[in-house]
Amino acid sequence: MVLSLVDLSLHSIAQNLGQISQARKFLPPRDKEKLLERMCWHKQFTSALLPSVTYHLFSETLKRVCFEDNSQVTDGLLVQLGSCKCKLTHLTVSSCKNVTDEGLEMLLRTQDTLVELCLNNFGRSVSMSGLNTVHASQLESVDLSECDGLTDVVLGRMVQNCPQIKKLVVKKCTKLTSVGIKLVAESLQGHLEWLDLYGLNKVADPAVLALSRCRNLKVLLCHGCSGISASALSQLQSCHLTWLDLAFCYGLADAGVAQLTDFQHIQKLSLSGLPVQASVLVTVIEAMPQLTELELCGIAAINDIVLEEICTIVGHRLLSLNLSSCTSLTDKGCSHISRHCRCLKKMNLSLCRELTGVGLLSLLQDRNLAENLLSLKFSGCKALRLDVIESIADHCLSLRVLILAGVLVVDDFLVQKLADGCRKLQYVSFKGCQQLTDDPLCSLIRHCLLRVFVVSGISSLTDKIIVALTSHCSSTLEEVYLQGCAYITPAAVRYLQDNCVKSLCVYHQIPNAPPNLLMAKNLDTGKYCKMSTS
Repeated sequence: MVLSLVDLSLHSIAQNLGQISQARKFLPPRDKEKLLERMCWHKQFTSALLPSVTYHLFSETLKRVCFEDNSQVTDGLLVQLGSCKCKLTHLTVSSCKNVTDEGLEMLLRTQDTLVELCLNNFGRSVSMSGLNTVHASQLESVDLSECDGLTDVVLGRMVQNCPQIKKLVVKKCTKLTSVGIKLVAESLQGHLEWLDLYGLNKVADPAVLALSRCRNLKVLLCHGCSGISASALSQLQSCHLTWLDLAFCYGLADAGVAQLTDFQHIQKLSLSGLPVQASVLVTVIEAMPQLTELELCGIAAINDIVLEEICTIVGHRLLSLNLSSCTSLTDKGCSHISRHCRCLKKMNLSLCRELTGVGLLSLLQDRNLAENLLSLKFSGCKALRLDVIESIADHCLSLRVLILAGVLVVDDFLVQKLADGCRKLQYVSFKGCQQLTDDPLCSLIRHCLLRVFVVSGISSLTDKIIVALTSHCSSTLEEVYLQGCAYITPAAVRYLQDNCVKSLCVYHQIPNAPPNLLMAKNLDTGKYCKMSTS
């Protein structure tokens, strides 16, 4: 793939910023924002370039700034950004380990026009006290995921200062308790629409009772909040929730799930991991007339008979169905999905080890139905049949996500068929599919604009894969998983990272890697081979 003229221009400016004397004057504000983001992605805030960055790109016209996963971002850099008198509407600082409370406070105290704020992945040593200085009347979205030092007091003061917040994400903020969530509910009563409490196991009934006063709350994600009980959950009926995630909320069980029969507006529901009886589950699903997305991962009560009841009730309107780790399911159960789920877009049957997929053939071979499918996940379905994957390749022409990790029949022929048929793929996983070699994977890479590419555990792959990714997916690629690919060299991986437009997350761990491994292309055969370094 050839990079666009815009990408090439921005890359050239970033590389030569120190030699362009009038960049500050002639670069439009949006291009300055893009350059800051890209230079951060590629770790270009070096001591040599940083003076040029702050002089040419920091200006009072900046509106959007994004700093992610870069240890070069420090308190000093944030102070300089604040001192340029910019009035930001969107600010992201994520996984920048050299940023502390001091830097955040110095920047945030001047930002009173923020609409969206994202501060992610700060350790316990960062208390997030800088949030206390935020007074942004237009602030609508706040994401504080994985801020381990965030306390109830700091969160409470922030929501008091910014009472217009509609979306709040405090995922994995392990210090937060019910006290902090009560303060959120009290301050944002009429405005809060989206609240993500993923992994907050200290949040219990008092928080849920307080949230019942948030009449406009539409999305509540309580994944892993094991302190919530049935009696408190029933109080949320007045909120008109459309998306409710109660996965692994072990305090609910049958009594808690039974309360959901009065939640008439639910469109997306997750009950994954709950010890719920089949009769209760079916009753709840039957009571939700707008339900279109359903996650029931790992529920022991789900078998072929129960799945038939569920599909009969709700299958005609289901857009997404996640039954991963429902180990009692067989191909007979899957046949009910094919019969009743006629508008399905996403399906996850990962770790259902008894499945061969034959029950899905009537769905996958119907071109009109198959072309609706955007995501199929069969990770760990070792018995999946060859003709099932061939049907996917022949008929699922709109597919974006395909997970076939650990499927034994996946070979070069199948991957070539996928390359020829499924040209809209963006996320593929062939982890552990040992029969695969370079050439068909390279063909897939040439035909698809991949974002995520997973080939961990395929020991025969070489740098030819990396060359193909660099040539054809450099503008879209975001994540690559190459663990155990011993013949893919670190040098080639670094080359790929340098040439991707976005920041590329690479997982390339090689236990017992050959020392001083050097791969080179054989000009006669076109294959990448080991070279002797002696």
